[in-house]
Amino acid sequence: MDITGTTDADGMLLAFACMVQNGRSAAEVTTLIQEIASSLETSGTLSSTVQEKVKRNIEYINPFRVIFCLANYYKEKNLSVSTVPAFYKYLDSKFDARFVIVDDYIINLDPGSGTPGTKVYESPEQISTGLNVLASIDFTAEVDIPGATVKKEKILGPAYAILIEIPANENMQERVAHVTFKDASGKTLAQREFTQGGNVQYLMIQFGNSTKSDLTIEDGSEDNLIQEGAEISVNGQTYTLQAMDMFYGSVGVAVPMADQYIVCCPANTFESAGHIAKIKATLPASNNGKAVSPLYGALASYQGMSIGNPALVIMKVPLVKFRFTVAEGFENGWSYVEFTPIAENEYLAGTASFVANEEDKYLFPDLNPDTVFESDKQRTIRINNTQTLDHYDCLTFPQTLSNGLEITVYGKNGEVLATKGITGEMSLRAGQMFSFGRIQW
Repeated sequence: MDITGTTDADGMLLAFACMVQNGRSAAEVTTLIQEIASSLETSGTLSSTVQEKVKRNIEYINPFRVIFCLANYYKEKNLSVSTVPAFYKYLDSKFDARFVIVDDYIINLDPGSGTPGTKVYESPEQISTGLNVLASIDFTAEVDIPGATVKKEKILGPAYAILIEIPANENMQERVAHVTFKDASGKTLAQREFTQGGNVQYLMIQFGNSTKSDLTIEDGSEDNLIQEGAEISVNGQTYTLQAMDMFYGSVGVAVPMADQYIVCCPANTFESAGHIAKIKATLPASNNGKAVSPLYGALASYQGMSIGNPALVIMKVPLVKFRFTVAEGFENGWSYVEFTPIAENEYLAGTASFVANEEDKYLFPDLNPDTVFESDKQRTIRINNTQTLDHYDCLTFPQTLSNGLEITVYGKNGEVLATKGITGEMSLRAGQMFSFGRIQW
């Protein structure tokens, strides 16, 4: 028997050598050989105990690892060996076929892993991979994606390496490449699929837990903006938040690739103001007191760190909330309340550009932190008493009021019922709420 031969006996010899050596140290191999010799000397056969020891690791023998090692050895020794005996059919009956794809057990040891019903994120990047084939017949291999290639390389007959190159997926839709193997008559022998995700950026949207410590979040209304089915906007386009089970139960969206992402909820509440950390918004000078703080988040490459895929966008409250609470018994005696900066050149409503979050001033040294009112600027914000509420809210921009704020309550006929002044510098920081109550007259 000769492991460079092609007979069944040659294959048995190589298979037996693999069983003896696989998973054992040199000392363990020597010990097992001695047990084999002793068993044969005693009875002319291998005892059941020895047989079990020989076959102990048989399911972990990778035929192609053996074949590659032999091919490299023959090449190093300049030996003219072009075939390998069919040893593999003695390792597993599934290899005893005219054509079989041999998967690497290390890669495919648990192909069914993962939670049922979840989708695994697939990269759109180029696929460069290979398959190992044992074939005693002639065959061809082809792939159905434009620009893809598949090459057949003989290692040691009948072992072949199939080299597959599939170009990157440039479309947003997921695609599946099929590698098909056919015999000489054109009959399909086997097919393998390779999935490429769409050329998209996956954004996981999460409410910033740190913001919950601010008074703005005490009623939980902002929390409800980030949930499946809610509409958000990313770089000006509207999307619906979807459950993303492949990303640990998050909600998120798939969007086109970009250098930066500006996200707001509800959709199109904010727009870019020329810097990733600066946004533009328009706030009305009059409202009915049920303001919910919109959320903003941004993502961009920073100091050499690229955006991952998937990526997490932390949403925060970029505005300031004023809350007005009337004392018990005075709920129906007023018509509206106005908030007015004491300084003449300061404004609370209109269209303005401002820094979304205070910490961004330190992250981006090039950022101009000034709030710039661009149009429709109004010094006063009014809350109308149109319904019975426990409290009344309105939103304003983060800024510093140099001389403080004046609150004026008006009656049904426009008469002044009460005034309250907060003098001195007031820092209105994003995410904060200033509560004024319980005012009575």
